[in-house]
Amino acid sequence: MNESLKIECEWWGSSNGEMDFSQVCRGAIGMSVGEEWLTRLEDSWGNTVRNRLNASAYTLAAWFARNWWRLRWEPETPSSRTDVDWRMSHSMASAGDGYCWPSILFASDGGDDCHRLGFRGSMPKLAVNQKFEQGEKPWQRATKLSRLARRDWGLGSGPITNSRLADLLGASPSIFEVGARGTAPMPLVLRDADTDKADIYLNRAHPTSRRFAASRLIGDSLLESIGGRLLPATTAKTARQQFQRAFAQEFLCPFDALKDRVLATGPDEDDIAEAAAYFDVSTRVIETTLVNKGELDRESLAWGV
Repeated sequence: MNESLKIECEWWGSSNGEMDFSQVCRGAIGMSVGEEWLTRLEDSWGNTVRNRLNASAYTLAAWFARNWWRLRWEPETPSSRTDVDWRMSHSMASAGDGYCWPSILFASDGGDDCHRLGFRGSMPKLAVNQKFEQGEKPWQRATKLSRLARRDWGLGSGPITNSRLADLLGASPSIFEVGARGTAPMPLVLRDADTDKADIYLNRAHPTSRRFAASRLIGDSLLESIGGRLLPATTAKTARQQFQRAFAQEFLCPFDALKDRVLATGPDEDDIAEAAAYFDVSTRVIETTLVNKGELDRESLAWGV
């Protein structure tokens, strides 16, 4: 018997000039696994039993899109049934928009390389909260927060070793060794709702890239300390991602310490390579930091990176 999940929709036809996607995409939606209809219902008004519910396919698609990562990778835990946040992301009944969706739960079995290439750890916290001023740019907030984190965690202004960085994540230094890239679509953190633990995926193969990804996630976790279980580090050019990158740059390679090493005589390619080795970051991080601070022309980013 075919046990695959099947979703189908019998469209209601013309939109009649409506511009609301939710209304335009209405129809009779059916969901089945093998021969069993998950959307089978009794219509007391029509005195019938049918296999499809009348709803908006757009609403359902939007719910799947919002929660795709958690639906695909997050398993069920003993507390899941009472965890409101988990149920909002895994129960189709939460799709909402005024429709009566069935209470179908989706949960991953966790049996994929993505889980084997991630690790179980925790995200560090600060003893005090950083206050930001209204109108501050993402990079300004990132600089403030990264400097506070270094002070709070006693990191000084020098390089952060793999051992110390891994310790902040509650993990072994081996997480920064050369390894498989992993199948997660991006570096991300999935925090537990009721513990301090988290599943962390760095999605990078090279050690310096893994260190930078980990630092981005640390910064995001500090910024989102009171909310958000899923913390992604994407390639998007949003304010949040700009914050993450700026935090990782200043956290791993403080500009004041970098300036003391490379700006005495004006940095060349060898100076940048030596600084990158010293701080254990890529040459791109050094170059980008110097360009953003106005110490190098932007054309310098074209150097063999």
